[in-house]
Amino acid sequence: MPFGSVRMRAPANLHSNGIGDPFIGSAIWFINDPDHQRYLSAAQFVSAPLGTYHADQGSLNLGTHRWTAVTHLNYSQNITGPVFLDLTGEVAFYSTNSDFAGADYKQRPTFSLQSHLRYELNDRTRIAITHHYTGGGRTELNGVTQSASMSTDTCLLTVAHFLTPSLQLEIQGGQDVHVRNGPKNKLRLNLRFSKSALAIDDRALDHCGTACARRGTGAATVPAVRWPKHSWFVELVY
Repeated sequence: MPFGSVRMRAPANLHSNGIGDPFIGSAIWFINDPDHQRYLSAAQFVSAPLGTYHADQGSLNLGTHRWTAVTHLNYSQNITGPVFLDLTGEVAFYSTNSDFAGADYKQRPTFSLQSHLRYELNDRTRIAITHHYTGGGRTELNGVTQSASMSTDTCLLTVAHFLTPSLQLEIQGGQDVHVRNGPKNKLRLNLRFSKSALAIDDRALDHCGTACARRGTGAATVPAVRWPKHSWFVELVY
């Protein structure tokens, strides 16, 4: 359940505070090989239009007022020593927003590619550098094309630490480095807590992809032996 704040300074000064659309989903492991530290999984997520939404603010909302279905494929591999590479491909499908400033808003599917290079400092702390590309998503308003397909490149730095064997703190910051046909975020800060009913295996690391909160796509997950039971995160975007 995401919550946070989004602010736009141009062409108008607008902001939105509240909660985003909640996600629910599950994954299937095709490869779960801890001996060689390599994993392959497929996951399906669905979000419901329950987040904070003000129709007169259009896309500047934490909620999207539409259903979203996300499918992704993730591969994780140890490269050498404490260095790991995680690759995720993702596609998202959207229902129609029937109250977008009094109009019907439609969006074509979006796809994304995410690469995470992470370094395990110890069994509780790790850092990661992420590149996230998102494309597609042509939009229509009352049947009239509003924008061509978008293209966004985002770079992020993540630090994650297990405060206890079952409680993880993750801090993530970055910005959009290239944007075509879409808003450019100068600063993105994420703060996330993940709580598990059981201790999480020390190979587990969960990266919340920028699409998760910004455009309603799913989180890019690195395979874990046990999934967190609860997860909360705060996102600030400027």
